[in-house]
Amino acid sequence: MGDYTEGVLLDYRPSEEDLDFLCQGDAVHTGLWSHMEHELPRLKRRVPVSFDFATQTDGPILEQALPWVDYAFFSQEADTPELRRFLQEVSRRGPRVSVATLGSAGSLAWDGTRFRTMEAVPTNVVDTMGAGDSFIAGFLFRLCQGADLD
Repeated sequence: MGDYTEGVLLDYRPSEEDLDFLCQGDAVHTGLWSHMEHELPRLKRRVPVSFDFATQTDGPILEQALPWVDYAFFSQEADTPELRRFLQEVSRRGPRVSVATLGSAGSLAWDGTRFRTMEAVPTNVVDTMGAGDSFIAGFLFRLCQGADLD
């Protein structure tokens, strides 16, 4: 993929027109690498917000973002008791639904009432680049169509 330079968006601030455009959809998705956490309160007032925390399970980003997020996504390795406690704690801090993708082990979601698990679809994996992004896109697409969490 070439070189990766961190921080391209560090000083980016969307205009009101940018926010108006984003909020025309059924939901807005952003994440850890977009550095848009400062805009989450403004977005949340207008549309449901989804946030990809990647592998980040602690630190200031959680404190700053979680109160303004409806759907929180994390990338983890396995369904463990610690992960389940973590997803429950995440939801207590704001999100309606907290989800962990687990690679070939599928996914785990907490909706504030109960956990749901989903097995991964068996496939011949060539490259995992974008797999989590694709999962989140499909998840949000179905929710915005009115599908339930199951």
